[in-house]
Amino acid sequence: MKAAGYIRVSTSSQVDTGESMSTQRKKIEAYCAPTLKSWELVKIYEDAGISGAKDDRPGLQSLLKAAANHEFDVVIVQDLSRFGRNTLHLKQNIELLKNNDISFVSIDNGIDGASSPIGDLLVNILSAIYEFERATIIARTTENRQIRWDEKRIFVGHVPFGYRWDKLTQRVEIHDEEAATYRHIVSQYLDFKKSLATIADELQTPTRRVGNTWVPPVIGRILKNETYYTGRITTKAKKGEIVYDCPRIITHARWLRIQEQVKANSSTPGPKSSRISEFLLYGLLQCGVCGSTLLSMYESRPRANGEKWRNYACHWHTVSTK
Repeated sequence: MKAAGYIRVSTSSQVDTGESMSTQRKKIEAYCAPTLKSWELVKIYEDAGISGAKDDRPGLQSLLKAAANHEFDVVIVQDLSRFGRNTLHLKQNIELLKNNDISFVSIDNGIDGASSPIGDLLVNILSAIYEFERATIIARTTENRQIRWDEKRIFVGHVPFGYRWDKLTQRVEIHDEEAATYRHIVSQYLDFKKSLATIADELQTPTRRVGNTWVPPVIGRILKNETYYTGRITTKAKKGEIVYDCPRIITHARWLRIQEQVKANSSTPGPKSSRISEFLLYGLLQCGVCGSTLLSMYESRPRANGEKWRNYACHWHTVSTK
């Protein structure tokens, strides 16, 4: 008999310690050893840090594909919950194995691979229990998280640039380096009258996300954020808004001057794009799928007379699989 094992853990902490994965592996190896079944263990498929409620697990899908190719005769798991926690998916996958004449063994549950009404009943009962347990855990976790949100013991959403959430003190505090960058941006924009594009090009400090570069829209949103003078951050949770207090970084008067400068800059007309005269439908067409304004684009391949081909395309057409 050729056997294949399957092991899985749900959380990243279990992946880091490796204890649960190791325990499952050892049990499957011991079950196939000459002292017990004397089966040839051809491979152990694994999914690390993936919920059992998901059916698109890479390790599981590889196992099912190998089963369809009849690469083994039996599949072994330590516990039925490792194979899945969704009743429908679990039953479908076990049925798929049966259709390929492959037995299914769950060591801890006493399912020994023999097809029988009692074995099928046991699978149905246990899978329903596991799915109920998962739903209960999710509900309890959600409720506990909401309570912690209401009591402001955790932060909901993203802390604005210039601040950080301290888990020990359970407060929003100033991030010194980011706050210094914020003050520099304000000074460059308000005192030295530099444009957003110039500030973005000249900024040497890193963005919050590693690998990203500063761009004008991000700087514009930061300059309009009221948090820096109000000392209040409003976030949204399932049961409504939650307001966190935080230290102020600038005065209200200075923030108002920033908004006056933003308004003045936005009312000043910039140079018209040359594309307006070259693309008759510039800014008028919308994508029929996502609703975004179509971009006017030149193709690199020129016409016979040397002119560029012109067309309209949705931005997401080139960057998304949807």
